[in-house]
Amino acid sequence: MRTSDRLVLVVGLLAGCPSPPPVLESSDPTTTSGEEGRTKGEGSETSITAGSMSTHVTDVDSTSERGVESSEATSAGSEFADSESSATATTPSTFCGDGVVEGIEQCEIGVLGGMDCSLLGLNRGVLGCKPDCTYNTLGCEYCGNGVIDAGEICDGPIEGISCTDLGYAPSASASIACSDECDEVLVDRCGALQCDTDPNIAFGACPEFCDRCEGNTCVFTCSTAGECGAELDCPEGYACRVECEGTDACFGTIVNCPSLHRCDVLCTGPACQAAWLVCGIAGQCRLDCTDTTNDPLLNNDGCWMAHVSCGLDECSVECADQAAEIDLECGPSCSCAQSCATL
Repeated sequence: MRTSDRLVLVVGLLAGCPSPPPVLESSDPTTTSGEEGRTKGEGSETSITAGSMSTHVTDVDSTSERGVESSEATSAGSEFADSESSATATTPSTFCGDGVVEGIEQCEIGVLGGMDCSLLGLNRGVLGCKPDCTYNTLGCEYCGNGVIDAGEICDGPIEGISCTDLGYAPSASASIACSDECDEVLVDRCGALQCDTDPNIAFGACPEFCDRCEGNTCVFTCSTAGECGAELDCPEGYACRVECEGTDACFGTIVNCPSLHRCDVLCTGPACQAAWLVCGIAGQCRLDCTDTTNDPLLNNDGCWMAHVSCGLDECSVECADQAAEIDLECGPSCSCAQSCATL
């Protein structure tokens, strides 16, 4: 082969050879040459220089993965927001106090939904709503529903009980009735009151404020000073017995007796000084201060300066000292007596 032909062949071969690989230059000081020319941090920028051209590229693999995760999270968040928005739009508010009666609520303040006391079987009154959205029946009246409820002694017609059972004489139109407030037995159609004839019938259940009930008698026991307070009201429909056992336990206490039943105030020692007994219309009424057991000074003045206002029935005071200065106001009572003796 000629020398010129060899030169042409070498030039042709050189023209067909590929260009040498570019040199990697990194702005990150942790990069190295060759196979270790990648940065150690994902997503870092790398400068590739080939001749006079410089191109910046990003790690495509890591960016692509994060892009997919970000897209999925955005999609999930969008779906949650859409579902929450849908639930808010379709689920009615059931919060007590929002002014709308919903769910298990019976009412809202000022919103009773047409309900009233009578529809609840409570006859009359003003129905209210509690803060927990349940009915407030404190303003309703049970009287008139035909049932003797707490605080009532009767409700509707009184059957099986006559005027004579209550200590009154019969008459042509004799009958007893219940008051419109269900708190009193009316005897205005009965005959004359029979003196010393007490009813042995109780009306209604034993009142809660009694200390206890014994048959048809409501019993109050006062054993410490001032325990019975300034005024004690015996319940209607029951006989009443007030037991004043401690020193000054009933001092100055006003005892209001029931209208038709017997009323007794029993004082032990100096327990009833300045007490006041207000008798009812009927039923025997008695203040007894004969027990001097707890009188440490033996003054026998357990009822000193006491006062008794009698009703129409038998009225009596018994004491252990003639000098007790008890004020007995007999009034129209059919029998009035004071028995006091020096022991």
